[in-house]
Amino acid sequence: AALWRVTVELIVEAEGDAPERSYLITLKGGRAEISEVGGPQPTATVRGTVAAWVRALGPEGSTEALQISGRDGLAAAVLDGFLRSGQRAATAAA
Repeated sequence: AALWRVTVELIVEAEGDAPERSYLITLKGGRAEISEVGGPQPTATVRGTVAAWVRALGPEGSTEALQISGRDGLAAAVLDGFLRSGQRAATAAA
């Protein structure tokens, strides 16, 4: 059976002296790989300021300030995976 492969690009916008940062999350065969180097054309892109990413990935889990383009359902699923992973880590540390 053919393995599906999708890529979501996460962009942290430049702020002050900090340059823009871009991360590629590639989902393939049930695994996720993260890289900072170029790769395949992303299926979806999520962009936001540092503050927007902190709100999205922190306890609030609010993605309202992030801009999503492309397949927004896929981008939402990747963000949800980060949130659930962070919640599991917080529960384990408690």
